[in-house]
Amino acid sequence: MTPMLTMPSRPLVAKPGQKSLRYTNKDNTDIRKTFEKARRVLAQQHSKH
Repeated sequence: MTPMLTMPSRPLVAKPGQKSLRYTNKDNTDIRKTFEKARRVLAQQHSKH
């Protein structure tokens, strides 16, 4: 099964007149949330079958 792709949570390139974000909050970089979300999605898909 192919994993679902999601858009980045912030722009990688700033728009004109917009300051690019250099640093992100530690909550946004915590990969445990990503793995937990993927685990829940897989469990939900398996329960449908």
